[in-house]
Amino acid sequence: MKINKNAMIRSYAQSIGIEAAKELITKKIKDAALEEKENYTEEEVAKICGELAKEGVLIRIVAQNFVVQLERKRSEEQALLLDNIGTQIWYLTVKETYGAVNKAHAEFLGLEKEKLEGRDLYDIISVEEADVCIANNREVFEKKKQSHTEEWVKNGRGETRLLSITRTPKIDDNGNVEYVICAAEDITERKQAEHKLQKSEEKFRAVLNAVPDLMIVLDAEGRYRDIFTADPGLLIVPADQLLGKTIHDVMPEKNAQQIQNVINQTLSTGKLQQIEYVLDVDGGDRWFAGRVAKFMFQNSECVLWSVRDITERKQAEEALRNSEERLARAIEGNSLPTFLIDSNHFITHWNKSCENLTGISAAEIVGTRKAWSAFYAEEKPVLADLIVDEATEEEIAGYYEGKYNKSILGEGAYECEDFFPGLGEKGKWLFFTASPLKNLQGTVVGAIATFQDITERRSVEEQLRQSHKMEAVGTLAGGIAHDFNNLLTVIIGNAQLALMDVTKDESLRNEIEDIKKAGEKAASLTRQLLDFSRKQVMKTEVLDLNEKINEIEKMLKRTIGENIDFQTVLGLELWKVCADPGQINQIIMNIVINARDAMP
Repeated sequence: MKINKNAMIRSYAQSIGIEAAKELITKKIKDAALEEKENYTEEEVAKICGELAKEGVLIRIVAQNFVVQLERKRSEEQALLLDNIGTQIWYLTVKETYGAVNKAHAEFLGLEKEKLEGRDLYDIISVEEADVCIANNREVFEKKKQSHTEEWVKNGRGETRLLSITRTPKIDDNGNVEYVICAAEDITERKQAEHKLQKSEEKFRAVLNAVPDLMIVLDAEGRYRDIFTADPGLLIVPADQLLGKTIHDVMPEKNAQQIQNVINQTLSTGKLQQIEYVLDVDGGDRWFAGRVAKFMFQNSECVLWSVRDITERKQAEEALRNSEERLARAIEGNSLPTFLIDSNHFITHWNKSCENLTGISAAEIVGTRKAWSAFYAEEKPVLADLIVDEATEEEIAGYYEGKYNKSILGEGAYECEDFFPGLGEKGKWLFFTASPLKNLQGTVVGAIATFQDITERRSVEEQLRQSHKMEAVGTLAGGIAHDFNNLLTVIIGNAQLALMDVTKDESLRNEIEDIKKAGEKAASLTRQLLDFSRKQVMKTEVLDLNEKINEIEKMLKRTIGENIDFQTVLGLELWKVCADPGQINQIIMNIVINARDAMP
């Protein structure tokens, strides 16, 4: 507190007169070497008053009175100051009785200041609260040292509040406790918040410790601030050897710098970052994946780094890649047209043979859902699509009625034969299969389809069926021709007998001759039928091939059909041959039929 020089003179002037006070004080200020100052500290005022006391009893009384006034003013100013702060303050001269209290403490207890000073603690608060407070007061009086306690006290509204109390003893010149100053702060809400925070942190730690990943808190310099793990075995180095160190201290610099860059990026952008890296562990490479997120830890910006050992996953991925490469090579090397689709019907493989069959390259179709476009003009599911969808047999029959069978390739596999008019110039007959691809759990994850061009086989089969028909016709014709030949033998024989009896009637003889010629011609046709059906016993004779062709020309034209123009170009001066007429007729017939079947 500062005392102004003029204020000091006015105070003394009330007792000894202005001029006298001014003269005397000015002299004493000069003696105290303070004449250059306008305001004085309490110590300087005490020094001046000490000089004034030397001037006699009256002056000494006046000086002492001034000091008393000065102390009172200082006490009032201190009381005003204490009443205007929020901290609760009170004085103790004995351990169980209140001294002076400030406004904040009085309002907390719901009483006026004057009703607290000099009162026993047992009169103000409950016995239990007073016992605790007095015990803590006693400790300060006895040990003569400052103490800090937390005590539950009921306020004036009947609410039990937690006070943080600091007791500071004032020690006199003899080493005794003159009084104790108590300062208290209501920390109920703060404690509740701390309790909630503690529970939250405990829960947070429990969650992090339960996570299978290794969770690490790093600061901006890459220093280990905390580590959470359910399995300490995940740590390459024990946690107590990591805390306080940086990643640069414990990791190869290449890895440390890689992670430091991710930390810097995370802190600058606030976005989650991901990283994969390899560490040499016990002489072998181990793969790790990290996710780095911005994280407040103990009021400082840090990152939360989750670490997972992904070595087995990487090994599995490598094995899968190798397996897929082997599968791709096997499919590509397969001579059968083959393609694969996944569970979403996307084509994943389309081999060279499939390209050759369909005219569609793998680059055009892989990655699409358009397997149908290689076989149909309009969109419809191919057999592999139905297999992926695990269609029922009834649903499959809806698309391939009478054309499908269950395949021996495996459960859920089917095979079909169908004609695809869009393949090639004239269409193709295909035999195709589709089998499901399943994972280890038995779930369908795709399908494989293979194709065989059976157009030629179907043509041969058709020819064979036609041959069987012709053989059946020949057998029937042979039977009829044989019976008919027997009838013709009777007709021709009777005609010959009749000619022998007719000698004079020339007109009748001519008619019988016509009957005989017609019978012989019919017998010739019958022999051809018997030759065709191979029912006639082989009999060789000298033949003119041109004549044989002319004989069966009409039969050949009827056999090949009217839509084919049949012309004969006979050779001149051909040598005659010795052969069975029926066999020659069969050879000529086969040549003509084969020529017809070979036509477009």
